[in-house]
Amino acid sequence: MKLDLGWGGTTHDDYEDYETVDLDPSVSPDHVVDLSVYPWPWPNDSVTAAYSSHLVEHIVDLVGFMRELYRVMKDGAEVVIRHPYQFHVSAWQDPTHVRALNEISWFYYDKRQDISGRADFDGIDFEVTNIEAIPDPAWARMADEHHEEFERAAKTMNNVVFELIVTLTCVK
Repeated sequence: MKLDLGWGGTTHDDYEDYETVDLDPSVSPDHVVDLSVYPWPWPNDSVTAAYSSHLVEHIVDLVGFMRELYRVMKDGAEVVIRHPYQFHVSAWQDPTHVRALNEISWFYYDKRQDISGRADFDGIDFEVTNIEAIPDPAWARMADEHHEEFERAAKTMNNVVFELIVTLTCVK
């Protein structure tokens, strides 16, 4: 089973064969589920892939969410998570966002990373296999044509990177 978590009614081309999950029944998801209530209705090790776009910044208990995601994912299953970048206004302008995230946020769930103060999180282990920074539209041309200058701007200025696309692999 493949799940699009927090679907919102918008199908993404690469995830058309995923079963949709949303809290809002008006968007007609395959599964109406409150992903902040545990346990989720899927058995252990039953999900082969998951996708989530602009959901995790709304989750109050992100560790609980990741723990539950880990429970339902099969070993080797891939999770793709899109979220606003911490240094973009979109990370903070929505009053329903409860946190901003950056690249390092995901290393806390990867046992291969040496993060000072990293907790075990009950054995959760998602290997961070890719992180892609998506430029704000105003910076897209620079990102394509002058990558080094874009990288420098992304490290020193706000609103350069719009969102991150993070790929995690479940390790059990």
